Amino acid sequence: MVYTYSAKIDALSDIQINRYLGLNGNKPDEALQDLIGQLMPTFLNSLSCAACYTICDIERPSTLAGSSDSAGSSDSAGSSDSAGHSNSIGHSDSTISISGTEINSTHLAKNLNGCDSVVIMCATIGVAQEQLKRGYLAKSPASALILDAMGTVAIETFADRFCKFLSMEINKGKFTKKNLRPRFSPGYGDLDISLQPWLLSMVDAHRKIGVGLTEGGLMIPQKSISAFIGISETGCENTVHNCELCDKTNCAFRL
Repeated sequence: MVYTYSAKIDALSDIQINRYLGLNGNKPDEALQDLIGQLMPTFLNSLSCAACYTICDIERPSTLAGSSDSAGSSDSAGSSDSAGHSNSIGHSDSTISISGTEINSTHLAKNLNGCDSVVIMCATIGVAQEQLKRGYLAKSPASALILDAMGTVAIETFADRFCKFLSMEINKGKFTKKNLRPRFSPGYGDLDISLQPWLLSMVDAHRKIGVGLTEGGLMIPQKSISAFIGISETGCENTVHNCELCDKTNCAFRL
């Protein structure tokens, strides 16, 4: 089963916008601050935040024996199940298998170690904000740069809000609290970006929320996220999954 989620973003963190503008902790000057303020209402009105996701059970390593497809194959066994029905997963030290498709990634296997299940998700803030940015490229490159930074902050803000929603959903009626692992996306560590077509097909991303891929495997709209999110009784309790902002440097799930 593939589920959908949407939310309205009403505000963005000034600190995070400044970060993605490359200010390195410095405050923007008055002119830049005024320009950010002028662009903010129009940008927020352009957002169309949506996510789609499915939850897959995790099986033990013994289930890997019969799997044959390799990671990133767009015609893998899992890719035909766009409805997301109870896809089984097995994992070893460096291999995860989903519906017969083997994903070789030591870092992802570590991230999901000890998990009972995993969420496969895709989220986007829509195409209108990209059209807005393109409209400013010629007449005001500075504005286009600011809108790009806002887009990055917006998709991360929406993804964090989705994780908070997901955390509440998986704990409804449960006596034992479940935690979410940090989001882990193709391109992180040794998880190959060639996995994107398969991952998006698992959640029917193009039909559900309008997210597609370029020939090079980049998502369209650009400000979109795909990821695995492990579910277990142990793990990171911080629902804002930005390891750079977390001071727990000894966390076993740090990316």
